[in-house]
Amino acid sequence: MHRDEAYRDFLGQAIDELITVHDIDYERIWNGFNKTDKKLLIGLSISDLTPLLSEAFYRKYDIGAPSTAFSSLKRMVQSGYILKSENKYEIDDPFFCHWIKQRREK
Repeated sequence: MHRDEAYRDFLGQAIDELITVHDIDYERIWNGFNKTDKKLLIGLSISDLTPLLSEAFYRKYDIGAPSTAFSSLKRMVQSGYILKSENKYEIDDPFFCHWIKQRREK
C-alpha cells in the first residue's frame, strides 16, 4: 500500500471511530432540528451546488420557499451549527457533517 493511501485509510478509520463514539450525541442534536433545518444540513453536507441560497439547491433538497430556507439558515448560523465565510456556508462540526453523510448512505 502506498504511503498516501495508508494515511487516507488511517484517517478514514479515525473519523469513523469518532463518529461512532459520538453517535448518540449527534442523534440528540439531529432530533432537535425541524424538517427544514434537516434538509438544509443534508444539502450542505452532500451538495456541490453553489450558491447555497439558489433555486436549484431549494428544489434538489425540497426545502421549500426561499424565505423559509433563509430563516432556517439564519437561525442555525446564530446557533453556531453553520458557519458563514464570505459567501460560503458550511457545517461547523466536520464530524457531524460526516455523520449526516453516513446516515444518508444507510
